[in-house]
Amino acid sequence: MSQGDRGVVQDFFENMYGDTVSSDQRLVLWSARDKKSIWTESIDEAVDTVMKVNVSNLYFGVCLQDWQAAAKERGNRVRREGEVDMTFCRGYPSTSVVMPGIWLDLDIAGPGHEKMGLPQSIVDADKILSALPFDPSWVVDTGGGWHVYWLWREPWVLESAEERERAAALVRGFQKLAIQAAIELGFVLDSTHDLSRVLRPVGTVNAKYNSVVKFRDLSDHRFNPSDFDEYMDAVQPIVETRPSTAIGSLDSDLEPPPKKFMAMLNLAPHFAATWRRERKEFPSQSEYDMSLASMAARAAWTDEEIVGLVVAHRREGGEPLKIDRPGYYERLISKARASIESDHAHERLAERVEAVSTGGADIEEERPDFLSDVSTLLGFRIQRIIKFVTDPPQYRLVLDEGQIHLGGVESILSPAKFRASIAAVAGHLIQRFASDRWDPVAQAILQAVEELDLGIDSTTEGLVGEWLTEYLQQHRPSEDRAEAIPIKHPFLRGNGEVCIFLAEFRSWLGFHRDEKMGRKQLATLLRTAGSEPVTINYVRETDGKKTTASCWTVPVRIAASLPSPSTREESAT
Repeated sequence: MSQGDRGVVQDFFENMYGDTVSSDQRLVLWSARDKKSIWTESIDEAVDTVMKVNVSNLYFGVCLQDWQAAAKERGNRVRREGEVDMTFCRGYPSTSVVMPGIWLDLDIAGPGHEKMGLPQSIVDADKILSALPFDPSWVVDTGGGWHVYWLWREPWVLESAEERERAAALVRGFQKLAIQAAIELGFVLDSTHDLSRVLRPVGTVNAKYNSVVKFRDLSDHRFNPSDFDEYMDAVQPIVETRPSTAIGSLDSDLEPPPKKFMAMLNLAPHFAATWRRERKEFPSQSEYDMSLASMAARAAWTDEEIVGLVVAHRREGGEPLKIDRPGYYERLISKARASIESDHAHERLAERVEAVSTGGADIEEERPDFLSDVSTLLGFRIQRIIKFVTDPPQYRLVLDEGQIHLGGVESILSPAKFRASIAAVAGHLIQRFASDRWDPVAQAILQAVEELDLGIDSTTEGLVGEWLTEYLQQHRPSEDRAEAIPIKHPFLRGNGEVCIFLAEFRSWLGFHRDEKMGRKQLATLLRTAGSEPVTINYVRETDGKKTTASCWTVPVRIAASLPSPSTREESAT
């Protein structure tokens, strides 16, 4: 980094923090290269560090941090008293003490971004910012997008947990406003509202794009936190997750409780077989750990006793004891105890299914409990289960995070297909179910549905047609194939057919319509609606080489309903 950049970095930090950086309110610098943090006590020290370290991909914590509070939090997490190594700690939301303003990380599509649905150009990014109620103070060009700031007139010193919670609610609420504005334009934005967020400082280098981080727009706009109260999200307590102390201290000589252990060996054949490592279906030590912990939890052992059991079993088998990883044992016990609640939920479901089937209970009254127990079994909260009265019927799960389109009834009846559908869409791998254990779950899902009639055109073809029409109204097909294909934009073929890209359409469905589904699922629906996969030949403008692109045609009836290019030009004038 050249010496001339020093003034740029200095001005950036001074105009953001004024004189608030101190030994009690530290500015954290973080290197993406080696994941190390440097806690600086003044802006001069921060700038000296930037010049000395001379690295690309350097970040800074937007909110200043209370070093002592962060060190205490770090000690709680790693179970260490006294001095704690803060080299790999960037601070926490609960230890943030100075907030300079509200920020937004606005990525723009390009070679460095694999995520689908991002704004395609600076024009699209400007449209998103224009939809917001306030013009920003700064727009910083990072090379792969923008960091946008709405700065306070004076940095906000957060003197209490209540002020931190309000600050978090302000940035979270305003980012939600920006995310919704992007969705309405057909684009995707990431949520980056946590108070310990790190961003790139002006004057450093983004190695991914080999470009200097620089200002794009500067203004005199400054704000008070109260200006954003209208957009504030619900205030939520900022509570850091701390390890439970129930597992006790971890030592290499831990043992299980003698009387309970002997009783399990003598009275529980599965426990004895597991202890002797005779379970051939277990490919790893972690499988044995889980089995032992689950059986001990069902026998009402304490957390500390379960840890002693697992440590002793690992020691007997010559396996690593993992006593330096308390988090491993905490997660193990958490899963073991969750499996007990899962068993109870399964029993309740079977009873409720039987009661509804025989007329002993009303489904409208039982539906909330059905959803609660199914949620417990699957490991995520289900708000509703919707059945679209189409031909054939289609099913959808409504979650806190969005919606998952399951497809036809076969995706519910088969535990393997249901598991694959959830994994493909949500990235969540639910537990495996044997067919006989899955049957009451599937029956509960089918009984708990809410039917939704799609009206006159109650077919899969009609549903997909509605999606495609709305998508193409927002993304007008281009007549320039060579320009459209590299950015995955809908385009017109020479024969007048409209072509779309599956990944882009799928991304739009997920973020604009809350329809989350796997690629294979969406491809099946498109075929049902009359779309066809095609391979398009074109000449790449960047190097003049002939290449191909895989697309999907849009049914003629849908393409014909869109305004023609000439009509669009006339309406635009």
